[in-house]
Amino acid sequence: IAATCISHVEYKTILESIIQQFNISSVIVSSLIGHSLDCLQTGLPTIRVLHDYFPSWPSLIADLDKPEISEQDLDLALEQTKNEPFGQISKQQFKQWQQKLHQLYQAKTIKLIAPSESVVKNLQKIDKDSFKQLTIIPHAIAKIPFIDFIRKSKTFKILILGRINPPKGQELLEQIMHKLGKAVQFVLLGAGNEGKKYLPEKNITVIMDYANDELAQHLQKIQANIALITSQTSETFNYTLSELQQAGICTLSTKYGALENRIIDGKTGFLCEDNADDFIQKIKQLQTQPELINAIRQNLKAETPYTFADEIKSYKKILSNKTSSYKLFQQVKNDKSFAQNLLLTDIEKHRIENLLVETEEELQERTKWARKLTENLKQASENIDLERKESQHLKQVIQKEKKRFSQEIAAIQKTLKVETTRMQQEIKQTQLAFNHAQQQFEQTLLKLQETEQNLFDTQADKERIWQELTSVYQSRSWRVTKPLRKFTSWARHKRNALKFRMTQLKSFPSRAIRSLKTRGFIGTLGVIKNKFSSKQTPPQNTQEAPKNIELEQNFDKISLTLVENPVVSIIIPVYNHFEHTYNCLKSIAKLNEKTSFEVIVVDDCSTDETPELIKNISGITYHRQQQ
Repeated sequence: IAATCISHVEYKTILESIIQQFNISSVIVSSLIGHSLDCLQTGLPTIRVLHDYFPSWPSLIADLDKPEISEQDLDLALEQTKNEPFGQISKQQFKQWQQKLHQLYQAKTIKLIAPSESVVKNLQKIDKDSFKQLTIIPHAIAKIPFIDFIRKSKTFKILILGRINPPKGQELLEQIMHKLGKAVQFVLLGAGNEGKKYLPEKNITVIMDYANDELAQHLQKIQANIALITSQTSETFNYTLSELQQAGICTLSTKYGALENRIIDGKTGFLCEDNADDFIQKIKQLQTQPELINAIRQNLKAETPYTFADEIKSYKKILSNKTSSYKLFQQVKNDKSFAQNLLLTDIEKHRIENLLVETEEELQERTKWARKLTENLKQASENIDLERKESQHLKQVIQKEKKRFSQEIAAIQKTLKVETTRMQQEIKQTQLAFNHAQQQFEQTLLKLQETEQNLFDTQADKERIWQELTSVYQSRSWRVTKPLRKFTSWARHKRNALKFRMTQLKSFPSRAIRSLKTRGFIGTLGVIKNKFSSKQTPPQNTQEAPKNIELEQNFDKISLTLVENPVVSIIIPVYNHFEHTYNCLKSIAKLNEKTSFEVIVVDDCSTDETPELIKNISGITYHRQQQ
């Protein structure tokens, strides 16, 4: 039975065997998933507990909170079944199940129990005639102690209790987490494998699984300010809400299904619209007004939880009514009929035994496959853990490098700021110097213009004076007075010579005494003789006439002596004209000089054959400029 069916031969046989073997007196059906509708037709007092809407509604993820359910909504739900465990359910098949089921409900031989008022409302939207008489009995849970709220951290902490998946509002939850950011601490308790994706986040604590009897300890340790329920499917009850309310934790929830009935907005919790902004607005209000949370806690503490004893009492009351379901199995009326049925039963028994053997073999194969899958999952989990550790390590390295880069950038910015300030000061000083230089230039230009004008005036005066002088030179009086001028020049010369001789005559006694002391009598007479000699021998010019030297054009190899620690360095700068360079070095090579020296030839990028021919000369240091 993949999902459900109207009738099933093997199922009826097994069910009748169980009823007879264990002397069953009543039947409670909590789900029809995997069962035949035969379980509602045993002839015994029967209760149907509506934990889910299947198969009155085809999809397990029911969305029935609209005011009315249309045929279009049904088609959408049927389309959605292809993504669910039972696979695609056709509309014809669903209608057959629903029609048979609702016929049984309308016979009023089955007691229908709903855990919340929302289940009654939603089923009546589907078929009002089939769900006229429903009894509401809430689900009870094991008692959870009211936690002692002792805040040790200033961080606002939000609890998400239970599995995380799309029907439970995973996308809405992630939007809330993203918009609240790192200022809020989230705790995912019992998130399952889906919680692994949130492990890298620093502000999210993930506890994937826990033992049921340890729930109270976890809640006491977590000390959450509030809890969130972001479910986006029509909840029939929601056990998570019961656990949170008994623990005294203020809960913010969507309005789907039983959640809207079970939370009194502002009294036992808060109801929010199905969007992240409404949740965030309420969360921020509670952050700034913690007295609202405390009021909810006090109201929850005053509530009397529904216990197992209360639930058992309610079911006993229902079971006391002897109304029985339709009798599917009729009593055998004669032995012949009984024998035929017995034979058929025996045949059916053998068939079932064979089927059980095949099923057991298939089960063994599936067990092997499951074990292998478990090993693969274990290996995959280990690989994921290794990847997570590597990811965390890389994240630490990235954060470290980011911090280092930030420090370097800060240092560069600081240096840039200092350099910018310094350069601005230098620019300011340069501007001042430029302004001063410009003023000096303007002053100099004015002086130059003034000097130019003065020079022009002087030139004009010079020309005027030269014209006047020329006119004087050409005048008759200048020619007449020429003999007088010559006589005046001769008389001035003779006067100066006589004056010089008189000065020599006055100093003669002292000079004669000094000469006698230094030269002697004969030497002094020689000096006097030379002074008064009328024929003095003119000095001979000992300088030789310059020679014309022809430059050699045959550039043979030349070798100079290379000295390690020379006393003198001869530096010869050259540019082209290698014949001059060669003959210069050749003349240096012929020197017989005792003083040690070195020769350094500096080539200023010659464009002729100098770089090649210089290689024929050894014992020198050759350096060629790059540009």
